[in-house]
Amino acid sequence: MTGQTTFLIGSPFFRSLSIDLGGGKNLTVTSTGGDRYTAPYVQSLRVNGQEWTRSWVSYDDVFANGGRMDFVLGANQTRWATGDLPPSPAL
Repeated sequence: MTGQTTFLIGSPFFRSLSIDLGGGKNLTVTSTGGDRYTAPYVQSLRVNGQEWTRSWVSYDDVFANGGRMDFVLGANQTRWATGDLPPSPAL
């Protein structure tokens, strides 16, 4: 959404993707352990090498300086996103 700095996380549809953010910065997204047809559920996520428990990232987390998001997918739903809820866009 235009003007928002919060991005909600869903399962990626690809094994690997790199986005050139300009200025020598990239966002790299990878997924292992499943695919969008047989095992589409996020089991865990690491953002910039750190275990991630939020269902969202901010612009500063992965876009401002580049970053990395590494997903593990599986066939069963899990409660991996146990961290803080995303901020309200109304605030």
